[in-house]
Amino acid sequence: MELKSIRIIAAAAAVCMALLLTASCGSSSDVKFRVLHASPGESDLDVVLDTKVVASKVTFGTASAYVTTPAGSHKFQLNTAGSSNALLNTTISPASATQVTVLVAGYPGQLAAISLLDNTTTPTSGDFTIRLINAAPSAGPVDAYIVAPSTDVTGVSPTLTSVAFETQSTYQSLVAGNFEVIFTQAGTKNVIATSGAAAYASGSIYSVVLLSQTFGGFTTAQLSN
Repeated sequence: MELKSIRIIAAAAAVCMALLLTASCGSSSDVKFRVLHASPGESDLDVVLDTKVVASKVTFGTASAYVTTPAGSHKFQLNTAGSSNALLNTTISPASATQVTVLVAGYPGQLAAISLLDNTTTPTSGDFTIRLINAAPSAGPVDAYIVAPSTDVTGVSPTLTSVAFETQSTYQSLVAGNFEVIFTQAGTKNVIATSGAAAYASGSIYSVVLLSQTFGGFTTAQLSN
């Protein structure tokens, strides 16, 4: 083998080793996370992980794209979009080889970042899976009904009960089709928000999020993995 070729191979090996040492080549233990902005009245958010901006201008009721990072503890900061004004400084420590949604919840000045584990298992053929997230600080615990569109829930048992603020429900597996998610105050039939009718596709994974609106009342948002 020519000396020039040996040098090229050696240089390439050195680059790969450097990338591995900095975890930039990717690893089966890496974590994927996204940030869900659920703080009513808060500005758009920039997400800073270990001093690097990894997501920009995340608006209320939406989630950033997934970001891949090595497992372990990371400095997690939220800034007012386009500035260095820090709104929250904390750490996140996702477990190895997981996918998480970091819920940014609470009113401005009271922000919290809660890591919610995502289900990445592909649903059985013909089915979809769905979870509900209570991100509404003014709602208290809620019951939820996953039902055919326009269902009157008066005589219907809730699909999920007493989902507390800043928590998620268990994932539910249902046959693909058209559904509506209806939220009520826990233990009552007092409807506070509905998702509206939507088509849920076979093999897909969804999250329906209950949100407080800035000037009162509630709304919902839907995410897919």
